[in-house]
Amino acid sequence: MSHIPSHVTRQTPLPTLGGEKKVQTEQMNPSKTSRSSQSRTRREGRKEGNQQRRRPESDMAPPRPTKKRRTDVAPTNAPALAGPIGNIRALQSAMADYSGAGLKAVKDFLFRCSKGPEVEELEAAANRSILKQYLETQTKEAQKESDDAEKESSAFAEVVQIWSYANQNNSINLLSLVPATMANLVRICSYHEEEFKNYGTILIKSLLQPTTLKIIYRGLTGNKDKVVSPCLRLLTEMNRFNFGAMCGFVHSTIDFTIKDLPRNLEVKGGAKATVEEIGRPSVRTQFLRFFLSFLQNGEPSVRNEMMGLRSWITPIFKHLKTDTPEIINDLLTCFTTRVLDEKEIPRATKTNAFNEWILAHILELYTREETVKTSNAGKDIEKPLADIAHEFLMSVCTKRGSGACFPDHGWYPPGHMADEEKRKSAPKVFNRILSSLLTHIRPYASTMQLDLMLDILKTCPELVADYFLSNWSFSFDPKLTSTWIGYCTFLHSTITLPIPENFGAPEAQILPPPTNVIVENVLPKPLTKAIMSKCLTHENNFIRFLATRLLISAFQKLRSVLKALDEAAGSVHDPTETWKRCRFDVIEEFCKRIPDASVVSNIAGKTSGVLQTEARMRLLAEYYTTIPELALSGNYDVNVALSNFLGNEFEDQKGMKQLEMGHLLQIATEVPDVKWWNKTPAMKHSPFVAILKRCCSTATNTSQRQVRTLLHSFASTSYLFQAETSASPLDALLESLSTLEDSGDLEAILSLLDEVVARCIRGPFKYLDDYAELAAEIQKQKPEASNFAPVSPLVMTLVEQWKFFMQSKDHSSQQKLGGVRWLLRLLESCAVLGENRFVLAVLCDRVASSGSTDESIPKLKNYLQEGDQGLEIAPNGGREYDSAVGVRDMFTRFPNRRIDVQMIALLSDGVLHRRIEPSLFDLAVVQRAITEVAESRNISTSKAAAVITQLNELMKIRRIALYRLRTE
Repeated sequence: MSHIPSHVTRQTPLPTLGGEKKVQTEQMNPSKTSRSSQSRTRREGRKEGNQQRRRPESDMAPPRPTKKRRTDVAPTNAPALAGPIGNIRALQSAMADYSGAGLKAVKDFLFRCSKGPEVEELEAAANRSILKQYLETQTKEAQKESDDAEKESSAFAEVVQIWSYANQNNSINLLSLVPATMANLVRICSYHEEEFKNYGTILIKSLLQPTTLKIIYRGLTGNKDKVVSPCLRLLTEMNRFNFGAMCGFVHSTIDFTIKDLPRNLEVKGGAKATVEEIGRPSVRTQFLRFFLSFLQNGEPSVRNEMMGLRSWITPIFKHLKTDTPEIINDLLTCFTTRVLDEKEIPRATKTNAFNEWILAHILELYTREETVKTSNAGKDIEKPLADIAHEFLMSVCTKRGSGACFPDHGWYPPGHMADEEKRKSAPKVFNRILSSLLTHIRPYASTMQLDLMLDILKTCPELVADYFLSNWSFSFDPKLTSTWIGYCTFLHSTITLPIPENFGAPEAQILPPPTNVIVENVLPKPLTKAIMSKCLTHENNFIRFLATRLLISAFQKLRSVLKALDEAAGSVHDPTETWKRCRFDVIEEFCKRIPDASVVSNIAGKTSGVLQTEARMRLLAEYYTTIPELALSGNYDVNVALSNFLGNEFEDQKGMKQLEMGHLLQIATEVPDVKWWNKTPAMKHSPFVAILKRCCSTATNTSQRQVRTLLHSFASTSYLFQAETSASPLDALLESLSTLEDSGDLEAILSLLDEVVARCIRGPFKYLDDYAELAAEIQKQKPEASNFAPVSPLVMTLVEQWKFFMQSKDHSSQQKLGGVRWLLRLLESCAVLGENRFVLAVLCDRVASSGSTDESIPKLKNYLQEGDQGLEIAPNGGREYDSAVGVRDMFTRFPNRRIDVQMIALLSDGVLHRRIEPSLFDLAVVQRAITEVAESRNISTSKAAAVITQLNELMKIRRIALYRLRTE
């Protein structure tokens, strides 16, 4: 071979990864080779001369170490894959392929190791068998090695070599394929047989050796998303492996102090919400899942350290509003279940992690409109992302003992309780995080923000005063805008918050809370006197209505606070009367903030609309009942108001007008010299009779009950009715009037009552003396008459004037007959109440002598004198309940007076279902019925026992219902 032709090739051996010599073919050119050899000789000569000139004087320097042979040179003659991997040899070849095609085949092979829509179980089992053989060969030597932590494992050396080659040659394709393939392999090992889990453990330890960790760090800190994402997926799968079995090892191996790692949490493309393709998450999303894998799978110590990574936590929440709904749901759910609810994680970690800055960024999610598919009780539901954020903030901010919510002392600021040492540096509130967060919440912007703020204020009452005293920036000048209306709603809801027990203190205190704190909870700082006066006199009806509602709520809250102050003062020893002074100071400060009573009284009769009028009258009534000293300065003429109101009929607005009349009566009971009994030219009846007319129906709504209560309050102070019986004769009068079905009969009786009431008020002693004379004469013959209560002066006057009613030509005979029946029912009801039945019998004679010829009169007289020992049970007539039926109707009318047993059952059912509201008069009627049934000669013992049992049950039900009404 002395001569080599130009077309002959020369083979040059090159080192490779496996230590074998491969050949590289070069095309030989003699002339070019000779020239290059000569040039190389000249360069080497010059280089050697330069080295001799720079050589140190000592020739004893050690020789230069021999350079290690590179092992990252890819072989060029790697066998190409003919098709899918079908045996262990093909899998080994693919795992040793440096071109990337082999790793792609491995990824497809790993995909087909699990059963799926495209993979049958038989094929998946066969592929897992091949994979198992491969893993056994790769881990065999590693399992034999000692547990020396300093000795690197030799398992999966081919994969590590390929990864090192890709790293040194900056092969982006391989740098992406290797971690992506290993992530799939770790997942396969995690979800199959126990033996696979052993292989997975060795694989994770091999991939987290210092040499490979450097490659992972380089990938994570690089700027190639194609490389960063697979590395993050690999680390995430390592944490998830075998339900977190290796999470602690991964956590202890990774260096979290690398500054460039959190760079992957930055957002690219602005602050808009991220829209990701399915299966192609962004780098930030991958990093968030990597972070979540520590919280989901790590021990409490691991989670505690991860939540303390400020360099990670800050960018996570800084760009949270741009993340996808799914990852946000995963984050907030994990924070709730694995951090907030974890008792082993220190409270300091939770408060540091969820400070006001972070909570404010979560609050920004309220503006997101997307939904997330979640599972609830096995059902998939679409849940708005804003609701998820709201639930998380509610858990952090309103659940004491976890998150940012700390126990407080309610209306007692720090350092203001009797047993606390007062310090100048004491904080204003205990919940400083929540105090700062409240400044970011916009309660007027959405109902969820309003609910969040109200729940925080309800859980931490100390924050109410702190919010209004420290963070007030919104002007409450009346403007018909959505913001003003929303803030008005917030203020109203804040005022109506409940008063904490003991004002928030753990136990009753010697000293009351500060006055300014109490007042801020009753009437917040924005509601000044000038602002509220401007609102009440605004030209817009809706603004006036909202302002009126605010003031009404403030008055109601003030009454509750004053009651609580009185109860607290009575439960402690207070020789210095500190609580009483506090009560006075609260009222004084409250009066400084509300408009003058004249502002309300001047516009009380000028409003249009039923709601407006009722609200203004309610507000004016609050002035008179809560702070009458200030209200009386308003110069409101109650008599004129009563005359105007009661002189009109409001059949189409009866319900609202009933409420308005109740407010007007509240005012009237607080004002002296009200002309209840005098009829003005503008009125058809006197105020008292006009109110009787509106209250004589059997309807039992709340407004009428209030009106009846007020009617009793001023009528009981007059001489019209006796006050010795448990039930007032006024109830008997109202019940008897309710039986007058004909409007003409009712008007005739009301006109008579106007004259009777006026006469009785002018000279009550005349009728008191008349009764005394009758009672004295009767008592001589029947001493037991002294056991009865006196007859009311109104009844005595009514019987005296009855002859004029019967002689009047203004009333028809039908009206007179209806009047007689009404009067007899009234006399019978007075006897049922316990008034002197013998005097009432004498009055029956007077009624008969006035021209009344009704056959019921002697029957009633006999009943009053002798008692009804001949009471019978009425036959079953199939009666049904209607709204006009009352307890009094269990007795049929004279002359055939009987007891209706069926009516007893209907009445019991009506009371149970709140169709009937009981009164003391009803209890008196039931009690009388029990007595008469027991004394009757016409009712057998067995039937009497059954009826009395029913009556006792009705008595019990009505007593319970009456107690319920009083407590409500």
